[in-house]
Amino acid sequence: MLTCLITACKQKSTPVRLTLSKDRKSITVSGLSEIELNGIARDSMPMEAWQSLLAVTKSDTADTASFEPVLIGRYSIANHLIIFTPDSGFKKDVHYNARFYLLNEDDGPLDMVFKHRKLGQPAYIEMRF
Repeated sequence: MLTCLITACKQKSTPVRLTLSKDRKSITVSGLSEIELNGIARDSMPMEAWQSLLAVTKSDTADTASFEPVLIGRYSIANHLIIFTPDSGFKKDVHYNARFYLLNEDDGPLDMVFKHRKLGQPAYIEMRF
């Protein structure tokens, strides 16, 4: 019986994904656990902290993405998603790069902001569009 309880309490791990909305107006991050989302939602994070968690830049290649300024926009959490909507919208003929820095469930808010990682774990996922 104890084994059944332990197994039932474990959350099924889903991969974290970055997705561009169909109308190309926002980017969503899905696949985060309730613990991660609650930790982020509970803290009133300044814009710099949001940008260090989910950075969206204009970019032609991955190499130039880190040199471009991070886009300004609105970050929110709704329906188990983190949503980023840029202030100026995504332009049709411009290339963008979105990078979400992965979290560990045992990380605290400062660990998320300062990107403390354990060896062997990937640091981020990325999407170019």
